[in-house]
Amino acid sequence: IFVASVSSVIRWAIACGKPVLNYDVYRFGYTDYDKVHGVIKVENTRSFERKLKLLAYNRNYYNTILKLQQKSSSYWGKLDGHTTGRMTGLYKKIISNESER
Repeated sequence: IFVASVSSVIRWAIACGKPVLNYDVYRFGYTDYDKVHGVIKVENTRSFERKLKLLAYNRNYYNTILKLQQKSSSYWGKLDGHTTGRMTGLYKKIISNESER
């Protein structure tokens, strides 16, 4: 379970397929992750406690959220161990295109 407050690192948790409890402590009202079914948005202490306990102690609920998160994870990131190669390839392509001008 990944707990954050409207943080950009929520994207990494989604990409890793981890259930997220997004506690909007400051009530910013961001909707960035509202359509990601593995991200649970809460806006007050009572909801936070209730959802955290549900995730921690209700195995069926946790597994449901986990599966939902894993379904959308590939949209948010590609964790295949080849990031360095892809980035190096992109840099070489950009540098090559710039040197041709």
